[in-house]
Amino acid sequence: MAPALATRTHTTGRRGSRVLVAAAVLGASYFAFASLFVQHPRSWWPDAAAFLPFGRSLPASVTALRAAMATPETVSVNSPLLRAVVSDVDGTLFHFGCQNQLSAANAAALRRAIAAGVHVSLATGRIPGPWSGALGQQLPGMGPGIFANGALILGPVGGEVLEETFLPAEVVAIVKDFSRGGLAGGKGRVALLAATRLAGSAPEHGSLCYAELAPSGPTWVTELVKGAGEPAVQMLDLDSVADDRVMKFVFFTTRKDADWACMPDVVAELKARLAGTGSTVLACGALQCEVLPLGINKGAAVERLLSRLGVAPSATLACGDAENDVEMLRLVGVGAAMGNAGSKAKEAADVVVSRHDHDGVAEAIQRFVFGEQFTK
Repeated sequence: MAPALATRTHTTGRRGSRVLVAAAVLGASYFAFASLFVQHPRSWWPDAAAFLPFGRSLPASVTALRAAMATPETVSVNSPLLRAVVSDVDGTLFHFGCQNQLSAANAAALRRAIAAGVHVSLATGRIPGPWSGALGQQLPGMGPGIFANGALILGPVGGEVLEETFLPAEVVAIVKDFSRGGLAGGKGRVALLAATRLAGSAPEHGSLCYAELAPSGPTWVTELVKGAGEPAVQMLDLDSVADDRVMKFVFFTTRKDADWACMPDVVAELKARLAGTGSTVLACGALQCEVLPLGINKGAAVERLLSRLGVAPSATLACGDAENDVEMLRLVGVGAAMGNAGSKAKEAADVVVSRHDHDGVAEAIQRFVFGEQFTK
């Protein structure tokens, strides 16, 4: 028995030596990899991060390495650590209806990212219009944009249509039937907008508009949309909207009048009627909901857009505040929720930054794209 015991002890010792050697090799390999990444962050990060279990926390460790290793021969500490920034608009860049003007800090941070070669794009539930043109003037060099919660992707030059998705005709017919007479299922009042291309229009964003499907003339929603810089609302009856040209429906209600529907009830009934169809019902708070094509959301659209740009999601910062930002925040390497964000957005995010009216986007860019402490 003694020889066997000795052999077992000897084998265990050799295994321990192998473990120590392997650990040393892995440690040296990691340090070599980190050194290369420090010097060439934009070429290494997209591919390498996908293979690392700590990929989502890598920017912080890389920042520390770069600070420790920086020499006149290495890349500046202020070079970008990420390759793309995707930001929601309302409640993230600014408050809805605030003349679509970026704060000085947010504008400066986004321009700095663009100047450093970082792809900057918007991802919004809005459709393009005067408001997006105003932002484009404030951010020269901004990249392609995602609109209608992912149903539309436009290129940066001339706004050419890269992708667009419409609701199936069956879904449009069900929604029309549900909202006839300006009532939700024949009950409380609702205002209904259809993001649609007018019949015979070409596939360009200038032909996309909101049609208010109100049986008795414009409601307060028309002024709401106008004040936000959206395209002018067209007044149409339900049956004049082409069944194959609706990107999404938007339902609104209000608490100011008892005749108006309760939005949670509207959402529940829409989900029941649309079950098994090619659609998704998205709750947008207590007073609004949307009907979107199945599989359409900001996260899926961001993933497709990044593929077009040749950028990995792990090399991307996304900023948002609402439930329609959840998939996008989960997808990317750094998901930043604004301080004013709803609970679902905060749960989906990697970090919570300042409120939208305290330059949360600028903070996220400074901290996670450039690895700096946030200062206005």
